[in-house]
Amino acid sequence: MSRPSVVGAIVLYAMAVRQLFVLSAIVRSNQFLRSASAGSPRAAAQELGAPTFFIVLPVLRESAILRQAVAHFEAVTRGHAAQVIVVTTAREAAEAQQRPHDGDTIALADELARAGKCVHVHYPDPRGLKADQLNYAAAYCITALPSVL
Repeated sequence: MSRPSVVGAIVLYAMAVRQLFVLSAIVRSNQFLRSASAGSPRAAAQELGAPTFFIVLPVLRESAILRQAVAHFEAVTRGHAAQVIVVTTAREAAEAQQRPHDGDTIALADELARAGKCVHVHYPDPRGLKADQLNYAAAYCITALPSVL
């Protein structure tokens, strides 16, 4: 057997093994979904009614596309119990002198929120990262959910 054919056989074997793992994961997922008991979170969600969705957009210097992004996601939420949440950060204001041509995403997000297009949440730490913005938005989302108890 030549070297290229051995390499090809190894690659084909590896792909077949990978597909077996994928198929077994599909089977396990299907079994899990079919065996949902009455005490499962899925059944509890059905008792509470329709789920609430949050589309969270963490932004930093995105004023050029924010209006279009909010319009797009606002269209996605139509007909659903959903909110578009734009999370700005104090980091933008702190770095505004270094980037004077980037626009003001914070002001635009505030304008869109006043127009009822989205909810504007502002992360106050100028050293914060995207993960911090997302965690801050998650805390907001928890307070926006209807009370279960």
